[in-house]
Amino acid sequence: MDVDGDSRYKDIDSQSTSDITDFQPIKRRSYSLPSILLGCIASFVLAGFLITVVRWPWSKGDSGYYAYTDCGKTPEEARSRGCSYYPMGRFWAPPECSFPEGNDNYHPFRDREWFVDTNLTIPADISRLESGDARRAFTHYWHDEHCTFVLQKLALAVALKKTMVPGLVGSIHHVNHCAMTITKTIKNAYNETFLANDMSITESTLGFMPCVPLKSLMDNPGYEN
Repeated sequence: MDVDGDSRYKDIDSQSTSDITDFQPIKRRSYSLPSILLGCIASFVLAGFLITVVRWPWSKGDSGYYAYTDCGKTPEEARSRGCSYYPMGRFWAPPECSFPEGNDNYHPFRDREWFVDTNLTIPADISRLESGDARRAFTHYWHDEHCTFVLQKLALAVALKKTMVPGLVGSIHHVNHCAMTITKTIKNAYNETFLANDMSITESTLGFMPCVPLKSLMDNPGYEN
């Protein structure tokens, strides 16, 4: 801002003696207590209105453009509220941000073994994994494919011009984590010794996602390396 060239800012000359002697006291208006209280109430009401207007588009549960269903904390609650289960994501998502595109590209429970213990000795109930009822399970070689699924869902959401996406898909921190994880695996894929000795185990826990406005990623991505 060019302060010197702004007509709102002018040099103030020193006051002369006559200016000081000619000074007249300013008569102050008195205010009654009721008037002060009414003014305070009006100020609080106005502040509350402004806060509501600023927060409204992003508030959970609002009746506005970005409102979505709470899937609850159990598969039964999620199912009763119309939420959709994403097998490859291992989460339930509200109907307002669910879309089927890309889901059929992955069949994680039929092409590998799943277990209920970290030693991979007790087989998991595949039907409960497929229905979204199993809370926790373990397997080999799942994390990278899960990450690929999340990246694909985000790309599809942009292409399909979705307004909201499931929370895990819309988390820039998770997307960045997935990109780095896949990159590391690709680098290690050239090392035959690594592949032969890779006994990594993935723990998969069931999640219940909120919806995230896709616009929020563009306005405030919060990206960190």
